[in-house]
Amino acid sequence: MKQKIIEYFNGKNKYVSIKEIIKHLNITEKDYPILINTLYELECSGFIMGDKDSMYLRVPKDYIYKQGTISISKENNRYIDMGHGNIAIVPSKEAKKYKDQSHVFFECIPVKNYPHQFIAKIIRVAEKPIVQNRYLIKAIVERDYSKNYFFVRVNNQKIYIPNNYINGADVGDEVDVLISYSEQASIAHVQKVLEKHKKEHIFSVYDDSGKLKARSISTSNFIVDELPKEVNIGDFLIYEIDKDGNYEFIKKMNSVDNEMELYAEEFGIDVKFKPEVIKEVESLNKTISEEEIKKRVDLRNLITITIDGEKSKDLDDAVSLEKSENGNFILYVSIADVSHYVKPGSELFNEAYKRGTSTYPANQVIPMFPFQLSNGICSLNESEDKLTKTIKIEITPTGKIVDYSIFKSVIRSNKKMSYEKVNSLLNGIDYNEEYLPFYEILKDMNDLSNILEHRRAKRGCMSLNIAEYEYDINEFGEVDDVYVRERDKAQLMIENFMILANEIVAKYFEYLDTFGVYRCHKAPDLDKIYKLKKTLNNLGKFYHTSSIKNPNFFKNLMRDANKNDLIKENPYFSKILLGSMEKAYFSTINIGHFGLALDEYAMFTSPIRRFADLMNHLIIGYALDGEFDKIDELSHKCEDMCIHTSEKEYQSDSFEKNIDLMLMNKYLEKYKGSPLIATIICIDKSKDCVYVKTNLGIYGIIPVNRKSIKSPTEAIVNGSKVAIGDSIVVEYSSIQDYFTETTFNYLGKDTNGIRKLVKDRREKND
Repeated sequence: MKQKIIEYFNGKNKYVSIKEIIKHLNITEKDYPILINTLYELECSGFIMGDKDSMYLRVPKDYIYKQGTISISKENNRYIDMGHGNIAIVPSKEAKKYKDQSHVFFECIPVKNYPHQFIAKIIRVAEKPIVQNRYLIKAIVERDYSKNYFFVRVNNQKIYIPNNYINGADVGDEVDVLISYSEQASIAHVQKVLEKHKKEHIFSVYDDSGKLKARSISTSNFIVDELPKEVNIGDFLIYEIDKDGNYEFIKKMNSVDNEMELYAEEFGIDVKFKPEVIKEVESLNKTISEEEIKKRVDLRNLITITIDGEKSKDLDDAVSLEKSENGNFILYVSIADVSHYVKPGSELFNEAYKRGTSTYPANQVIPMFPFQLSNGICSLNESEDKLTKTIKIEITPTGKIVDYSIFKSVIRSNKKMSYEKVNSLLNGIDYNEEYLPFYEILKDMNDLSNILEHRRAKRGCMSLNIAEYEYDINEFGEVDDVYVRERDKAQLMIENFMILANEIVAKYFEYLDTFGVYRCHKAPDLDKIYKLKKTLNNLGKFYHTSSIKNPNFFKNLMRDANKNDLIKENPYFSKILLGSMEKAYFSTINIGHFGLALDEYAMFTSPIRRFADLMNHLIIGYALDGEFDKIDELSHKCEDMCIHTSEKEYQSDSFEKNIDLMLMNKYLEKYKGSPLIATIICIDKSKDCVYVKTNLGIYGIIPVNRKSIKSPTEAIVNGSKVAIGDSIVVEYSSIQDYFTETTFNYLGKDTNGIRKLVKDRREKND
């Protein structure tokens, strides 16, 4: 169709209507979406220009108006790059009208005394025309997990489904959907479910004005009000739903472990692998030939260790460290060479692309690759020869990178270590005999980690303190204990080494002048900065914003926050900062990483767990072998792969958060009705809550009336005056909904009488 439309416009030198195009080319109603997207694509390219009445004109070569794309500078100014060093600036009064990457036609007005600078007077913003306001199509329901909404794809364009239009459909269902177009937005309305993707669904029990009901955890607005006996708020029930919306109770969900597959499916995550994938992984050669070793740098005599969680089995990174005669550190970061075994077009490659990432719900793993590869062939297990790609970096004692190289290698890990035991050794708590031979290397690694940490802080990178929980789950699937995940010297050591390795890979792509998969993180927009400043003003205990001005607000905040122990130790402050930032994503277009304060940042260190890292391993492997034609071949589809991989990451994160909330709910149900000692961490007027940390180590909120918050440091709760730092008594309320905080009820101040009551109740429960 595109070529026919181009030929049609080539024969016209006047404005034509969409009706004329439809009539001339005999376009049927089912092809209207293709027509819409084609006209939009041609206008974005500058071939045609539309007007407000959806009339289109072929743009002549000597046309009075120019065509370009809006960009946003670090100072939040809108401009158009005209090439050859020329830019056209959009006047600040009009700037907010235009979004980043909008395609526009503009009049170019010269600026006196600035030969390369112009003023852009925007004449037209390219937009999709409305051919027909409504039409019915068949589609598959999908979900955007980063923004938590449902949609269908029409010619690869996302059409949003409002929650009240989902009509009982779920992710993967085939539906009849009515697409409605307007000047403001296009929306989809599910008319009928044609075929269910799966029948069984999980529902969460909640209290609706005194009556217990159950809500689907995946499908919006699907409510069940006829519940079985003996259910409580927070319970999870399994129902079978047919395509007409009829439901039947199956059973109560007793254990996360037993129902993990079903729970994962609610979020569109596959647990099992297809037989073809298993067959392919079983056919892989598990031995390393001498011929292959000769092609690589042999590092098997270099002392090499892995440091991971105690139960980790998918070990994709190993580290080594030497010191040169001039006192410089020589760091080796060796990463499993997954791309040696997994080639584009193979079943394993296609499955990894489909999954996008490994997912880690609670104490389990849903891997991107079958365990035979992730825990076996590619895992850098102790005392086994493994194929790797190694980044060798020379670093001065002041943190300056003086040299680096990337090469294919073969290693043999000398020791599989755990974060916990390395921390005990470095902190002088427990001198594990198995680790003692490596003490000096670990000590040097910790010294280098501190140097790199200082380097990160100096450039404006902020280390956020987000509370992440780990769960002790017994053989019956019950949660015995919950504790905040440790982030000590060993964790920071590996984090700093991996960030540096990823940074080097990004520099390597720039050196090669080739594309790569970058981890991109935009600076927050002005609206988010304004909201953050307003929130921080409500938290005057922690930070005063009166002297900080845009656009350097965030960078100054990050710098000062790293100097302030009170802020660094407060997870609530970190959550506020994180919520003010844009989501990171994968792209072949490098825009830098705002959170890490880096001009370029790529992904490389987890090819067993992340598809983006696997892509970069392929690119680097081709570059090292001189196969640049294969890099070109990969480049044509890589950006689409990046978009898909980002979406799968959001999906995985959403699933993990929901599992966390479910487990937290199960654990805290044991304490319902039992008083807990808590400390007030923060008082937030913008969220109408008091933020607390309980003696169980769990963070949560006490909802309060906004009028009861007297200052950033004091509030009235149930008639009692409380302040930041106060020790109080609370009891668990509930986690009524997803993506919410754990909620507690306030019982009173932590007096001796109440403390004794807590102790008595605890002993009674025990």
